[in-house]
Amino acid sequence: KLTVMLSSHLLNEVEQLCNRIAIIDRGRLLYEGSLEKLIAAEKLVRLRVDRTEEAYALLSGEESLEVLRNGDRALYVRLTDEQIPHVNARLVARGILVSELTPQRETLEEVFLRLTK
Repeated sequence: KLTVMLSSHLLNEVEQLCNRIAIIDRGRLLYEGSLEKLIAAEKLVRLRVDRTEEAYALLSGEESLEVLRNGDRALYVRLTDEQIPHVNARLVARGILVSELTPQRETLEEVFLRLTK
């Protein structure tokens, strides 16, 4: 077994080279572990619905969700795997037609920026 420590701000290269990472911000360890687990922990899910404004209002009211808008018919929601069916069920219960619910893969750079903001 061989361990190489690499410190870099070129996160796209880190993502290609490393399978375990540590994220440190201002001397504080924010994450240490598998790169795949970090990226898979929360997914950015693209959600296309027929009533975007109503869906946005409904989901924005939930404290545990981060909801972003993108265009007229798409929302992006940060969710765990366990939250996905719950969110879908809430929308359907309100009569909102869900035409797409697609997890988006975030890059290490996107995750890093979110964790350190």
